[in-house]
Amino acid sequence: MDLEHVTEELETRVRLRTTELRTRVEQLARMASELTMTEQRERKRMAHVLHDQLQQILVAAKMRIESLESAGLEHRKSETQQVIVLLDEALANSRSLAVELSPPILAEGLGRALEWLCGIWIREKYNLQVKMALDQAIDTRQEDMRNLVFLTVKELLFNVVKHASVKEASVELVVHDPGTLRVTVRDRGLGFDVARLGGNVRSGSGFGLTSLHERLEILGGSLEIHSGSNRGVEAIILAPMKMPIQPLS
Repeated sequence: MDLEHVTEELETRVRLRTTELRTRVEQLARMASELTMTEQRERKRMAHVLHDQLQQILVAAKMRIESLESAGLEHRKSETQQVIVLLDEALANSRSLAVELSPPILAEGLGRALEWLCGIWIREKYNLQVKMALDQAIDTRQEDMRNLVFLTVKELLFNVVKHASVKEASVELVVHDPGTLRVTVRDRGLGFDVARLGGNVRSGSGFGLTSLHERLEILGGSLEIHSGSNRGVEAIILAPMKMPIQPLS
């Protein structure tokens, strides 16, 4: 190969690498913007919960406690019970908010976290029945990847609730190939034309799926959406697995 051909090949590689870097920079910029907007939305939501729920409950409890000073014995017993009820409600609201922000079960592994999300949270909150096939032995080696896969599944299920017009879905967690896990979320709902949306898949509870897709890619995973009008949706998440510890020889 002569010098001219070598130079052309190098220039082609540089152009390709430059394009890849530019694409990655654009992805990071979009992610930074989405993270900022999402943070602001979450701040507003938490302020709404604190003001409209917890604060009002606590104010009502405070007023009942203050009324005890001038109340008779029987009235005090009744008011005390009402205060206990209000404080129990405040505790339940605060626990619910804490679990939504950072579910403690994520520390127990991806399988257990998805089992809670599909079997308890989404059913109780939105009455969506999810058929589960989860290999509890499978996990990711990165905590941030585990959280991101969990958040992506949550977003996909929220989209089923919001857009699919069905009451059932399924979630499967299996080994895709050595070193990679696969989570598949399916529904038989209305579906949508992925090509027509230009990749900007519908947004659900917070992050749009496009942003989640980009975050997964940066961490070494991927997200594919297959759908069509009245054909339901199949979403496939791929992520690096936790590699087993090899015994010392």
